[in-house]
Amino acid sequence: MVLLPNGNILAAGGFGNDGVLASAEVYNPTAGTWAPTGSLATAREVFQMVLLPDGNILAAGGVANGGVLASAEVYNPTAGTWAPTGSLATARYDFQMVLLPNGNILAAGGEGNSVLLASAEVYNPTAGTWAPTGSLATARYEFQMVLLPNGNILAAGGVDGGPLASAEVYNPTAGTWAPTGSLATARYIFQMSAF
Repeated sequence: MVLLPNGNILAAGGFGNDGVLASAEVYNPTAGTWAPTGSLATAREVFQMVLLPDGNILAAGGVANGGVLASAEVYNPTAGTWAPTGSLATARYDFQMVLLPNGNILAAGGEGNSVLLASAEVYNPTAGTWAPTGSLATARYEFQMVLLPNGNILAAGGVDGGPLASAEVYNPTAGTWAPTGSLATARYIFQMSAF
C-alpha cells in the first residue's frame, strides 16, 4: 500500500480467493471507505510499489502464474489508470524498493528464477529506464530497506539460507554498499521505518 499525495491510500495486486490479483482500490481515510480504481496491466503479488516525485506510483516485479516478473508500470492517481514503463533488468520478487533523494528509485535483492539475488538497479522516472548499480554484499530476500536522514539506504535482515542479522548501507553517490552493525536478532518478513 502507498500513501497518495491527496492523503488517500492505494492498495493494488496481491493474492485473493481467485488467485493473483490485478485489481486496485483506494482508501479514503476521511470517509473510512474503499473505492475501486484502475487495475494493474499485469496481475502481480510479492512486488513493490513506491511514490514517485511527480505524485505517480511505480509498481515493479513480483510473481504471476508461477513466473517471476521484470515488468513495471506507473499509476496516475488523477486519471486512476496504469501505464507501462521500462522493465527491471532482472526479474525479481520479495525484494525492496526505495525512493532516493535525487528522485530515482533503488531496487535491490529478492529472488529471481530459483536464485537469491544480490543485484541492485536504479530506476530513472524521467527516462523510464533502469540501470545497474552496486550489488548487496549479501544476497537477501524478505528483508527491509529504509532511507536514512543522510540520504543513504539501510538494508537489514532477510533470508539467505537462513534468517539474517546482517545489515549494510548503500551510498547512492558512490553506488556501493558497505557493512554496518548487525541486528541483535536475525529476522525476516519484518517491518522497518525511519522516525
